Amino acid sequence: MKKSYFILMFLVILALIIMSCKDFGDLIPQGPPAFTISQNPVDIAVGDSSTQTLSGGTPPYSISTNSDATKAQATLNGSSLKVKGLAVGTTIMVIGDNGAPQKTVSLTVRVGAAPIRFSTQVQPIFNTRCVNPGCHPGGGAPFSLQASVSYANLVNVAATNAPCAGVLRVKPNDAANSALYKRIEGTCGFQMPLDGSGALPQAQRDLIRDWINQGALNN
Repeated sequence: MKKSYFILMFLVILALIIMSCKDFGDLIPQGPPAFTISQNPVDIAVGDSSTQTLSGGTPPYSISTNSDATKAQATLNGSSLKVKGLAVGTTIMVIGDNGAPQKTVSLTVRVGAAPIRFSTQVQPIFNTRCVNPGCHPGGGAPFSLQASVSYANLVNVAATNAPCAGVLRVKPNDAANSALYKRIEGTCGFQMPLDGSGALPQAQRDLIRDWINQGALNN
């Protein structure tokens, strides 16, 4: 009887101890919090930077490896990791803490092409080859490609002249179905420009194509 009484009292006391704790886990020693990074993967363009925050683990942190330093570089200032895009491609960076054993996190950095600027890269092509008395404006062209109105006359505006009539002059993200690109490639009527000096160089046609496929931004 006494043995049963002592067992019962022990169980009651143990229950009171457990109930007095906010969390039974508090009775178990906790290690350093998990080592994390605020964003992973990171997508940036060539020339752009992105800053991420490291948390948890045991500071100070360090950059252990960078699988391809020609694609992106990183600098570490306390818990702030700044990543800069250098060239199109992907690199994987390993960042470690100062714990024993060391905790690490692998950061994937994907670098895309720098955005093409309409005002400084695309419009100059129009200025040189399209804006003249016989074309845009003037002649038989139904719209102007002068700097003040060219973007509004192109993006999401349907062509009016056959054989491209009804096709959007510039359909953002879809150069293949944009009348402007079809015209300069010669896949929809006569190849433009029609100034007598021949087709645009391939590099300029590619630039217009890429600008459209990047979203045809008014930048």
